[in-house]
Amino acid sequence: MSRGAETFKFAAEEAKQIHGETIPMDASPSGENRLGFFIRTPIGVIGAISPFNFPLNLVAHKIAPAIAAGNSVVLKPATTTPLTALRMAELLMEAGLPDGVLNIIMGGGSTSENIS
Repeated sequence: MSRGAETFKFAAEEAKQIHGETIPMDASPSGENRLGFFIRTPIGVIGAISPFNFPLNLVAHKIAPAIAAGNSVVLKPATTTPLTALRMAELLMEAGLPDGVLNIIMGGGSTSENIS
């Protein structure tokens, strides 16, 4: 449990470092007194699939950085360990995570259809 909590703390600390940067463009005479810049922005929706082993920590390692960077997540936990992900989602919502930021889908990942 403590390692899972640390993952969220680490992600939150790293998110404080997400900022844009400026780059001097004076490598050529036409770029003198000019600056280039970039801004880091969230990607959008992150698809995350977690395995059965270490269900708390591996789910945390998938969703904490994505949420800290401002993304939404669709998580598909392992069919053998979905309750851990569901409880984590409940706790995050109790802590104030807005609706729709973490979405969990459950069920098997395989199909019985044979594709030739």
